[in-house]
Amino acid sequence: TERRKPIPWELRRFVAAMQIVRMAPHVVGIQELSHDKLRELCERIEAAGGRCYARATPLQQPEPILYDATALRPLERGQFILSDKPLSYRSCTCGAQYVSSCSCQRPEGDWVATASNPSWVGGAASWVLFERLADGARFVMLSTHVS
Repeated sequence: TERRKPIPWELRRFVAAMQIVRMAPHVVGIQELSHDKLRELCERIEAAGGRCYARATPLQQPEPILYDATALRPLERGQFILSDKPLSYRSCTCGAQYVSSCSCQRPEGDWVATASNPSWVGGAASWVLFERLADGARFVMLSTHVS
């Protein structure tokens, strides 16, 4: 099958901002949003009449969770890798029963990695425990990215 090229951020940021303004969620998870891209997204949201969101996850986490600070308060947060060693950065599992952060095959189907020597391609999840300010209800938001 032919692989499509990803749509550049310069085109996606407008659509992302319009969807956030239109839907007005209290919390949203976004993949691969660097600090500069977050700034650009906030500018687009505000230009469309929306309100920019606070970031509940640290800058180095690639799966940021953004939230409405007038409605929610983050209580705890963390990140884990999609592997059999979720707390080990760049850990990797091939052939597992769950989604992995590893590339174990080339697109042509040739084996390029083994369980003892897999190729890490990225795959992590960020999570935040929130409290709703209106009534104290708590919930966990999970934002993940699988390459």
